[in-house]
Amino acid sequence: MNWLKKISSFNLRFTNEIEQDIPEIAKTVLTYYLSNNQEPLVAGVLKVTDPYKNIQRQINVVILPSSKTNDQIAHYDAKEELISIFPYNLQLKIINKNMLLNAFEDIIKHEIAHAIDPKLSLKSKKETNIYEYYSPIEFDGYSKQITEQIKREIKNNINIKPIVKEWLRTDILQQGNPILNYIKILMAWDQSDQENNTDYIRRLKLRIYNEALQEN
Repeated sequence: MNWLKKISSFNLRFTNEIEQDIPEIAKTVLTYYLSNNQEPLVAGVLKVTDPYKNIQRQINVVILPSSKTNDQIAHYDAKEELISIFPYNLQLKIINKNMLLNAFEDIIKHEIAHAIDPKLSLKSKKETNIYEYYSPIEFDGYSKQITEQIKREIKNNINIKPIVKEWLRTDILQQGNPILNYIKILMAWDQSDQENNTDYIRRLKLRIYNEALQEN
C-alpha cells in the first residue's frame, strides 16, 4: 500500500516523542499568552522522524506577538522548517485556561501535520508556502485538528459519541457536536466536493470514524 492510499483513511501519525512534546509546547504558549508577553520566544524544538520518507528532521517552534494578518494563528514554513505561533490572534467566545490549552494543542498538531506531510515534497520550494486555504495540504492539517478535538471531547463526555455518530450516518448536525466549531470549513469542503469533484467530507468522516470512534 503506498502512502497516498494509506493516508486516505487515517490522519498523519505522530511519533510518541512528538505526542509528548506537544502538551509541553502548548503550556509554554499558554504561559506566554496569559503573561501578555510581547517578545519573540522559542517554545521548543521537535525532532521529527518522518514515517513516510524515513528521515529525521528538526522543527523549531517559536511564539510571536503579532502576524501579518489578524486571522493567522499559526504558520509552518517548510523552507525554514519553522512553526510560528501567534497566540493573541486566537478568538474564543469563552476563555478559560483549559480551553486555551486545548486550542493551542490543536493548533500545534495542525502545523506539525504540515511539517510531516509527504505531499509538501511534491511541490517546488516556490509553491510550498503558497497554497489555497482549503487545498489538499490544508485538508490534512484541519482533518488532524478536527479529529483530535473530537477524540478529546468524547473522552471528557461520552454522550458526545452518539451525536458524532449521527452526523457521520445522516449529516444531521446536533448541538453538542464538536464539528460545529469548524462549520465554515465543512461548508467550504462540501462546496469543493460538489464543484471540483473532491471527496473531503467523505474522507474526513472516515478518519473520524477510524480514529475517534473506534478508540473510544
